[in-house]
Amino acid sequence: AAQLAGSIQTICTRTQAGNVFCWGENASDLLGLGTTATVVSPTPVQIPVFSSDATDIDLGFADTGYAGIHAVACGVRADKTIWCWGSSQNGELGHNGGGGSPADISCTDTNPSPTTYFCNPTPQPIPDPVSGNFGNAVKVRTRNFGACALRGDGTVWCWGQNTDGELGIGTSGVGAGSAVPSQVITNGAQIATGDVSTLMIDTGGGVHAWGAQVNGIFATGAYTASGACADFACEKSPISVPLLAGITQISFLFDHALALKSDGTVLGWGRSDNSVLGRDAGTNGDTACPYFGGLCNPTPASPLVLPWQ
Repeated sequence: AAQLAGSIQTICTRTQAGNVFCWGENASDLLGLGTTATVVSPTPVQIPVFSSDATDIDLGFADTGYAGIHAVACGVRADKTIWCWGSSQNGELGHNGGGGSPADISCTDTNPSPTTYFCNPTPQPIPDPVSGNFGNAVKVRTRNFGACALRGDGTVWCWGQNTDGELGIGTSGVGAGSAVPSQVITNGAQIATGDVSTLMIDTGGGVHAWGAQVNGIFATGAYTASGACADFACEKSPISVPLLAGITQISFLFDHALALKSDGTVLGWGRSDNSVLGRDAGTNGDTACPYFGGLCNPTPASPLVLPWQ
């Protein structure tokens, strides 16, 4: 194994030889079995298309009331094109739901009530905004109903749902997404995606953010944002995060994050319940979360307990 990527109930790995295998639950047909039946495989299943040429992978899901449903996975190939599989309902696979080659099939979300959506077990190429397949890709990171990619020239591109400004192109709204990548920003070095937000590290160690400002996930020291979207306060275009500098890596989920600094220290912010920020919730100036209850903190701070630091 050379790389691992995980959702709630599915894991994928990229091997040193450049192949891709997945195991666990077959949510959105991520195991590539050609069936939407509720199947669990404890044995890794090889994903087609990636034939000793995968260089990066990522796997995500959309929480629609049942863990793993509307999952999507993407991989970068040696020719620097991006191929995705799983849910295609919101353009995640580079085409409108119901398209694709081979054609999409129907998946069903059974909780809380049966809902049918499109998915595809075969990796599909993400199109270029002008022509052909999206190329020069270095990294790809999936999110809720979409993905973002970093190109070799430092530009960051996003596609899929745009309900809460996830595309970072100055617009938002239900049905405002795109199956074709749109350029968001230049000078990128790394990207990290949550459910409905994206944080990008630039080549100087600064951080930029766009999408939904959920419980202080933008690390600006406030819970507010410049705009309002369908579900949350949001930034429809990238903003610079003034409280983060010298960052080399960020990892986050829906509303809490950790960042590694160049000096080896770790910062945490967002929801602090269950000690996910490396300290007891309610300390370090935590306040009530704007969304979904609990305690949060929009200001990055070093965790209090890091015995391994």
